[in-house]
Amino acid sequence: MKGKPVYLISALLVLSAMVAASCSGPGLRDDGRPAQQTANLADATVVDNRLRCGAEPYVLAKIHVTTTSGAPLGGVMFSSPFCPGVSQLTDDGGDIDGYVTKDVPFYARFDADSYAAVLSSEQRFKSDSRIVLPMLPRFITGVLPGYDPSRGAILISLTRDAKAPKPCAELDGVALTVKDVPSARIVYFAEGLVPTPLEGATATTKAGFAAVVALELGDPVTVVGKKKGCVVTFTSAGATGRAPLERDRITLMAGAVQTPPASDAGAKADASDASDASDASVQEAGGATDGSLD
Repeated sequence: MKGKPVYLISALLVLSAMVAASCSGPGLRDDGRPAQQTANLADATVVDNRLRCGAEPYVLAKIHVTTTSGAPLGGVMFSSPFCPGVSQLTDDGGDIDGYVTKDVPFYARFDADSYAAVLSSEQRFKSDSRIVLPMLPRFITGVLPGYDPSRGAILISLTRDAKAPKPCAELDGVALTVKDVPSARIVYFAEGLVPTPLEGATATTKAGFAAVVALELGDPVTVVGKKKGCVVTFTSAGATGRAPLERDRITLMAGAVQTPPASDAGAKADASDASDASDASVQEAGGATDGSLD
């Protein structure tokens, strides 16, 4: 198992995204759901070799699945609770694409031999999008402290803006919580090739990695990050900031440490109070781009 440390540090990579083209469709109902979305949300068909999941209006989601070293990974099974009984495999280039309902919360499952079963974080597809998803080696479930296959687990990776002024140019000092779950166990990792758990740690190191383990299954949970003088957001690029939870699966979540908006600099000495990922104002402050996945 000599290669484990390198694989594990790579395994903490999470979804990255870039915007494709915009997509238009019917207007929204009063509850914010697409006007055409009714009881057929769970319907799914395959047309022209592309999965159509849910109801119109659609946006196109392109997914590129890789190993932790970045090599394309074919034969990974994609499925979602929003498409019961329907699944599709990535091709030899690690790619899969299909249509999903626009502006409706959505998440997906990914399964492959020799890899841990993972979930994407919850997303709202507002335009055509492309995501890159690294699969985790199966052994990670054995080395993740406190992992319980009968309960939920979240693996968190933070990104930074290297051009930002300190302290927001670094990933250390981010304290994480799970909204309305004060008993949630947060595990922070030390820097280095071997991401050793730090007993008693209360914030991230410059590695920017953390995990939440042994969560009770149920509705998706909201992850919140705070760092003095910065904005920590999990709602950039179409993500809702919520993590779905399922037994025998690890949910991948991406967060970003950002500089507070200039308009708030003089008004707030500590911008961490604005970093609740469930607050829509954070999405605006964080420069979120609608229409792509984390």
